[in-house]
Amino acid sequence: MPGAGWLASLPLQAGSAVARRLRGPPVGLPRPTVSIGNLALGGRGKTPVTAGLALAALRAGWRPAVLSRGHGGRIRSRHDPEVLLARHDGAPWLQPVADRARRCGEEPAWLAAVCPGVPVGVHPRRDRAAAAVLAEHDVDLFFLDDGFQTAVSRDVDVVLLDPLRDPPYARRAAVREGARALGRAQVVALLGGARDDLPALTREPAGLFALRDGAAVDPRSLPPLVLAAAVGSPSSVWSLAARAGVRVRGRVPLLDHRPPGALRRRLLARSGAVLITEKDAVGWACSRPPAPLTVVLRQRIEGLDGLWRRVATALDSRR
Repeated sequence: MPGAGWLASLPLQAGSAVARRLRGPPVGLPRPTVSIGNLALGGRGKTPVTAGLALAALRAGWRPAVLSRGHGGRIRSRHDPEVLLARHDGAPWLQPVADRARRCGEEPAWLAAVCPGVPVGVHPRRDRAAAAVLAEHDVDLFFLDDGFQTAVSRDVDVVLLDPLRDPPYARRAAVREGARALGRAQVVALLGGARDDLPALTREPAGLFALRDGAAVDPRSLPPLVLAAAVGSPSSVWSLAARAGVRVRGRVPLLDHRPPGALRRRLLARSGAVLITEKDAVGWACSRPPAPLTVVLRQRIEGLDGLWRRVATALDSRR
């Protein structure tokens, strides 16, 4: 049976369909464009996959940039765009862009931190973000983070599905669009499972790092930690922590795209040892460490090389 979240999202699905019919032609961008999106309201790994594909494109000889609307930040349509660029590749690995997270949003700041050499343009209007990037950098490929529902034309749409929750496999998740929307996608990938003849991606732990300096941390040296996660899919972080060898003695869920309130900060500070995600680190924890011992959990997405090959093939077919 359909889940309550799916039923509650029916008005949103109807509104999305009406908006697509009423709005004018999509805005074109001056470079080939790839979007990474999903059908669901919750997290499906769009931003980590965007980062992985941008780095794969960089290794393949492209000059990519990422365009983000800056959700959770302070840039509005009336403001000028911002362009983030990190030229480092090592500790202190988050600080060079963490101070921009409050204005630009934690996801663009995190993208810049983990994709050194890839400019990240931030503005609610992707065409203005693109113009700001091109004014400063020589770019030949744009990636749109969360771009499947945006009014911008794309050469390739990549849609990420959770085969346990998303249509057409299940009807449990709150979704922005139904399974019919997949007909607009050139590439569909499954995150967290394998079905049909589709690329399968998996989340894997990629190490633990000290918030204060980015130094690697051996999980065997750590006391039991309290896990604090402000992401769209907290259960995936809990699973990664266990597979990374971390002993978790408690969990403090946080609201996505927001720093913890005063009560939760006091709770985390009293815990003494906290585990957080990279996105939370760049978003708020670098400026306000939640505990004397704060450890950052890094993840990687397995299967991105195969996904990039499909994207590159789709791009070649559009030339």
